[in-house]
Amino acid sequence: MKTWKFKLKVNDKLILNNIVAFFIFQSLFITFRILVIGSRDSSNAFEFFISSLPDLFALYIFALVLLNGEGKISYKNFSLLDKIIFGFIFSNIILGTFLAGNIMLSLYAIRMSYFPMIFYFIARFGIKADSDQFEIVTKKIVNWYIIIGIIGLILYFFMPEVMEYMTLKSGAIVLSGYIIRIGSVFWSPVVFASFMSVCAIYFYYKILQKDNIWYYLLFSLFWCCLFLSVTRGAIITFFIGWVVLTIMYGKYRAFLKSTGFIAIVMIILWFVDPSVYKVSAFIAESSVETMMLTKGYSRVDLWIASFEDFIEKPMGYGLGKAGHVAVRFFGKLSKEAAVSSTDGWYLKLANETGLWGLLTYFTLIITFFIQSIKYLRKIKHSFFNFLFVIFLMVGVQNIVSNVNDFYSFSCLFWLIIGFSQNLIVLSWITK
Repeated sequence: MKTWKFKLKVNDKLILNNIVAFFIFQSLFITFRILVIGSRDSSNAFEFFISSLPDLFALYIFALVLLNGEGKISYKNFSLLDKIIFGFIFSNIILGTFLAGNIMLSLYAIRMSYFPMIFYFIARFGIKADSDQFEIVTKKIVNWYIIIGIIGLILYFFMPEVMEYMTLKSGAIVLSGYIIRIGSVFWSPVVFASFMSVCAIYFYYKILQKDNIWYYLLFSLFWCCLFLSVTRGAIITFFIGWVVLTIMYGKYRAFLKSTGFIAIVMIILWFVDPSVYKVSAFIAESSVETMMLTKGYSRVDLWIASFEDFIEKPMGYGLGKAGHVAVRFFGKLSKEAAVSSTDGWYLKLANETGLWGLLTYFTLIITFFIQSIKYLRKIKHSFFNFLFVIFLMVGVQNIVSNVNDFYSFSCLFWLIIGFSQNLIVLSWITK
């Protein structure tokens, strides 16, 4: 009797294509889950399986990476940053689970904050250290978000009732501040804005490489989406990335031209809805008041409450007892968890695993920062500039938002850090 054997041929191309497919799937999955299950927690095996599909996809890619490595991936081959990141994940999961004393809560927190870090190791060991390959993957992912941005604008201007219906069905509220806030198929303006900010900076990086009208138009598309999200953290960090990249390249004419395109977008939006100027004033005023730590602003009040929680328990409350998981399971008035730490990832980390969490994470980002500066001194203008600027932007945005807990976006962030480390390690080998 003839038996059929299936053998999967694993190579860099297969892994690359699956990474891109993951981000496409992930952006569409939110809508799929809402339509199939709704916004409630999974209540049976089928619903749990559906909810776990992104995680299973990520694990499948990681399995491909292990197969492609043919046993060559081992701790002894880790770089310094690899070891620090591995230590950060392992130690904080062990400590946080012990402090929480609740396996279920800990699993929710691990999925939100630590599981996405698998993409760092997928990037590190899944594709050969070749900057062209890394840029190809990033380009394909960003090109997909062009479609997501366009869908968002179509929903926003031509199908607002659909946008409102799906937002409510997702369990969120329809956020507005003078204008309705765009969220595209993420149905969340905050998560959507983080992606739009990265994509806008990507096309600005392309502008600095080549003065092309197509790049300016795509830059304008993403700026339009970002502005309509009315998400201050993402908007402010966009400006930071925009300025830093300009200084890196010293191409101030491109900066002025891109400013002109931003102005054109704002004029068009003003003609469509005169309330736009009020949004600009709101973003500017509230950002200043927040930076001045003015009491009475919700975010500032949450920071103060989160800091007081940290002072009360400097060793942390445990995994799942801070941030959005805590609010979900304990409620906003609970004293059993640090429920105020929803608007600042560093405070959330401090409330979850305390001083150890802060020490290990800052060891991670300081090590990466120092390595990056050394790389940039050696190679001034390359794809690494874009990757490094995204690292800076997320680092700043984490002050005001729990960006590393945005499951969809966090996967992309750790992929970018993995690509960056590959280029750094490659520079050590080839020097």
